[in-house]
Amino acid sequence: MPKNPKPKAAKDVASPKVGQTAKRRKASSGKKPPQIPTQGCASYAEQGIPTIDADPMGGLWWQYTVGGTDLAVSPVSPMPADAGIHDLPEPRSAWIVFGSDESFLTDDDLSAFGGSGKWTAGKNVEIGDTLFFYFIAPEKAIHYVARACSEPWYDESWRQWYVAYDSMVRIEPITKADISTMFAEERFLPYFSGAKYLRPDFANRLLVRAKVAFSPFDSARDIALQRVVGRRELGDPKTVSLDDLRRLDSTAFVYEEDVEYYFVEPLLRLAGVGSQARIQRGYDLPKRKTADYAALDRGQKVLCIIEVKRELSKEKEWRNGSNYGQARDNARACKAPGFVLMDRDRIFCFRTVDEVPCLTLDRSSLGSDGLRALRAHILGQGQASASSPPRR
Repeated sequence: MPKNPKPKAAKDVASPKVGQTAKRRKASSGKKPPQIPTQGCASYAEQGIPTIDADPMGGLWWQYTVGGTDLAVSPVSPMPADAGIHDLPEPRSAWIVFGSDESFLTDDDLSAFGGSGKWTAGKNVEIGDTLFFYFIAPEKAIHYVARACSEPWYDESWRQWYVAYDSMVRIEPITKADISTMFAEERFLPYFSGAKYLRPDFANRLLVRAKVAFSPFDSARDIALQRVVGRRELGDPKTVSLDDLRRLDSTAFVYEEDVEYYFVEPLLRLAGVGSQARIQRGYDLPKRKTADYAALDRGQKVLCIIEVKRELSKEKEWRNGSNYGQARDNARACKAPGFVLMDRDRIFCFRTVDEVPCLTLDRSSLGSDGLRALRAHILGQGQASASSPPRR
């Protein structure tokens, strides 16, 4: 095996099965792998949450310390059922992580290792997050659910981010067809080498659907399937008021999906757009492109395209950049008369034929007049003013 192999096939995308890591390391350059950082785990030591180190062959060493006493020190030793995992914070986020047939786990594996291990994941996974394990083989489905119990670390040898997980349970498969039915307008199952972020509402629908088929210990079921609470500081998208939207802290929007879930969709609800048009999330465009949102009339004609970013650069810069170009091109592709480009703080409304916004709104000063102007633009009714209307 070449030095520092870069995974190319699906079998290398997910973490190798327990017991395979050392064999692969022996076949490599023989160098000791980089130390896996313990930042984020050390504060949990007194509670029994594992801290992670690397042995010379690259296998995980789990250390459970309670009162300074090691309960278990061995390569990938099993997680004791009462080692403090109950003290994990509530899951704020959820992720789909991916595997193949070579990384598929049996019930004996789950029992032998107490439902704990490591897996490839994104660098933004947080301790306590919910992990859905989707396999491309032997059956395209979500087969397991677990909780992240460490901060992610980057392995230079495998060139991937990893996270430690615990309380893994096997569920009755939620197949690709099931997921397509549940989320007809969503596209979160292309193959990823790390992890795909799931909005809290999508994650909780999957958790309701999940039926546990095997649990390595009694409390694993409740831990793994705990409801994802999301970002409470951003409020409940279904009931948030206009005043609430104005007061939201910009820094609380961590992902682009947060902007969609906690700002864009409540904004469209408050503007009353849904009463006169159908809002479709993930609208398919030619050349396999997708718009974030499209407003459709009763005849399925596209009235407006909405593109969302977490943060846009300064106006003078983004008007010559890819974000504006993407939104404009998407609107032209479906012959929409207008489009909206927005981030966590600002809303820019454009006619497709124009290069400057016909309406600019700021979330912190948004009022009822601004909502009416936004609704009129999305529905193609009348002409919006060039500046933000006063708040009323």
